[in-house]
Amino acid sequence: REKLSEMLSHASKALDIAFEIATTDNLRRVCTTGATVLHYSGHGEESYLSFEDGSGASHELTPQLLASTCAAADGAAPPLRLVFVCACHSQPAAAAFARMGVPHVVAVASSALLLDAAAVSFTKHFYLALATGVSVQAAFDIGRKAVSSMPARLTPTSSAR
Repeated sequence: REKLSEMLSHASKALDIAFEIATTDNLRRVCTTGATVLHYSGHGEESYLSFEDGSGASHELTPQLLASTCAAADGAAPPLRLVFVCACHSQPAAAAFARMGVPHVVAVASSALLLDAAAVSFTKHFYLALATGVSVQAAFDIGRKAVSSMPARLTPTSSAR
């Protein structure tokens, strides 16, 4: 949180950012109230993302349940314009958002692990680039370059990039 907030302060733009615990109640509220960007950071497996159950225990959401939780009641695409799924093996969850009609989805390949240092670096530079007005693709490329320039011990193997 702090690192991202600090990085975004360099963009010199007013941004409305909220940090929430990843529960299905919070996810449903954020999708219902019209969020345009959703960032999930947590644990992922190919078959689920880990949310909390409201009492601190794990609640596993399959990609299908994730999509139905965010879906609009009338079947229309949600107002989300960008979803960033920052978790290992998050490609199936990302595909669920893409099928819902979210135009921009960022995730980690199903076969890839995500190292914390690389995730933090990518995230900071990706969002700073977006806040300065570049396209999602350009911001993605900037995030990848930030990870590529990190010390090798802090980055995934080249096959996982």
